[in-house]
Order: sequence, then structure tokens, then C-alpha cells
Amino acid sequence: MENKEIKRNPAYQFVPTDTNEIISDLVEGYEIITQSAVRPASPEMQFIRWVAHVIIQERMLNNWTGNQNIPSRAEGENLDALAELTYIRSRPEAKASTCTMRFYISQPQEQAILIPAGTRVTNASNTMIWATTEDHYIPAGENFVEAVVWNQTVGVAGNGYAIGQINTLVDVYEYYSECTNVSVSDGGSDVPTDEEYYELIRASMDAYSCAGSRGSYIYWAKQESTEIADVVANSPTPGVVNLYVLMSDGTLATDEIKGRVLAACNADEVRPLTDFVSVEDAEVVPYDIDFTYYIPQRSTRSGADIQAAVQAQGHGDVVLRPVLGPPGREEGDAAELAAVGEGDLGLLYLHRHIVQLRENAPLQGLVQGQRPGALVKKEQNVRIHGLPPTAPPSCPS
Repeated sequence: MENKEIKRNPAYQFVPTDTNEIISDLVEGYEIITQSAVRPASPEMQFIRWVAHVIIQERMLNNWTGNQNIPSRAEGENLDALAELTYIRSRPEAKASTCTMRFYISQPQEQAILIPAGTRVTNASNTMIWATTEDHYIPAGENFVEAVVWNQTVGVAGNGYAIGQINTLVDVYEYYSECTNVSVSDGGSDVPTDEEYYELIRASMDAYSCAGSRGSYIYWAKQESTEIADVVANSPTPGVVNLYVLMSDGTLATDEIKGRVLAACNADEVRPLTDFVSVEDAEVVPYDIDFTYYIPQRSTRSGADIQAAVQAQGHGDVVLRPVLGPPGREEGDAAELAAVGEGDLGLLYLHRHIVQLRENAPLQGLVQGQRPGALVKKEQNVRIHGLPPTAPPSCPS
């Protein structure tokens, strides 16, 4: 598996790796032992530099080894080994996408018509193959039956085939006339990256309890796909649990994903006996972010360059990560947007209390579960105001 740069935590330095400090210590020790000075171009200095190089390499390996024993910094198989000590135990495998197919016969029959397990279907260009996993029967007197088919290739490649796009039968059954998918294919996911796997390891700590903890429901939901960006568990009334799922591309979960999440969180070994679990769509509430940035006097970039860069970063919904949340978290979103260019763009201060939800009043109290669909998928428009170089004002508390 390809290792990607770990961004969740910087490497911890167990032993120092300053080359000049090591060379200085070696020179000092050599001069004490030999009672002679070491000159910069002497053979002794070249040998000391070689020894310092070896020591640095060993210290780098020591630091790397130490970091591989810390879950927040471990990579690949080392992270897999550490996960064996937690609830999750092993890295989830890639999963295949699914969709619902409708299989037709030319005309109703007096007896049921078998659609055998393993019946394969594909799209017109034969790009992907889906297949049934169990026997299905078209009832007597009917001319079709619906069945779930699974992609024969795991991963996200099988996601997103539109309704009607999978319409070619590979294994013909009796009286076949046509077939078509009646739902968009979805649910395929790749093997979690180290970053994603670490988040699952942390979340798995809540899965030790089957007492209905919020974190437990979130963990089991996220187990279903690495494409899930955020999950919120809410209880509007005692004994009722509503789950809201948001995908990594900022869209709400499809019926395929919601079905998988419900199956995982409603399993007898996961769900407390008294809970009624459902997966709902979040309420989409558009809002605007209005913030002011200041260009520091020491900035070496022109105001036009900075303005263009900020506009590019702040345009549309490219910057803010997909997240579900109640009213009141928008200020954090604005701060995150400003932080995108904090170093290169010279963004210094962000006014607080400048972000408001449109029609904020009707949304009050929704997170407490006073009505279904209370959680907000954020779709933001960003308004940016650039000011000339000046000393930033104090931010209001």
C-alpha cells in the first residue's frame, strides 16, 4: 500500500540530530584525547565528519523507530500492528459498490422465474461488472423483480453510475427481456489511508460500549466507507436515534450508503435493545461568510497578488471541509478559511462575531433534537474584504 505523508502530527524528536553540535562534540573529544588541534581541512576533520554522518543516520533511525510506536505518527504496517491493541484490530478492507437492479421477463409466467446467484450485469461499454449474490425469483404473474447487485471490483471506481446506465445482461436467464439499475451505484470505498485509519482507531475506543454512546454509533457508521466525511448521532426523543451522514465531496449520503450505515448501526451486537435507529438526511442551510483580512506592513507581496490568492482560496465551497454541525460553528469555518493563507498571504486577524446564519431565528434549538433533520450541511458563499497595509485592530472578544 502506498504510504502518504502523515499530516495528523509532526514527528517527535527523541534524540537531537543537529550535525554541527555532533561535530563540535567529536572535535572537542578528539582534541582532549590526542592533545592536538583539529584543523578544518585536515584528514582528522574529514574522518570526524564521516563519523558524525554515521551518528546522524543512526539518530534519524532512532527517531523514526520511536515515532512508529506512537499511533498518531506510525505509518503502514507499523500502524496496523499498533491497531491490534485496540478495538478495531485490523485495517478495513476496500468495499465494492452496490445498486438495485430490476430484472424483467418478456411476459408474466404461471410459475416463478429464477434469477440465479451470480447473474452478472454491466454498462453499455462493459466498464464494470456487477453480480447478484443470492437467488431471486420473479413471482408468478409478475414481469420483474428487484435485486441488489455487487460490483466485482472493489473501491470507489464503481460509484456514481446513474439510474439506467447499467442495462446490459451478461448471464441470460429464462424469458429475459431487459434489465436496468433503479438506483445510483454507491458504497464502494478504498482501503483507508493511514490518516483515515488513525481516525478510525481513535473512534473505535467508543465501540467497547454497547450502551448507546454517541461515539459508538459514529464509529460503526464510519466503518462502512472511507468516503464518509462526518456523522452526527442525535436523539430527538428517548429511545430514538437519528444518524446524519455527510460524504467527503460535501454531498448528503445516497440511499445505498444510508442503507449500509443503518445495517451496521442497527445490528443486534451494536444497537442497544431499546433503541430505534434511523438514518436521515441533514437539513441544508446556505449561509454567507463575511470576513476582513489585513496585509502586514512587512509583507513582500503586492496587495493585488494577495487579493487574487485570497479570492482563489475563498471562492465557492473549495476550502471548507465537509462537516455537519449546528448553528454557531460558522465562525470556526471562517477562521479555517483565513488560516489557509496565514503564512504566504499575510492574513493576520479575523474579526469575530461577523458570521451569521441567514434566517437564524427558526434554527434555534435544533441541535437539542426538537425536530428531525436538525443538523446542518453547510453550503457557504464567501465575501472577502481586503484592506490596505495597516496595523490590525484589536479583535472584539
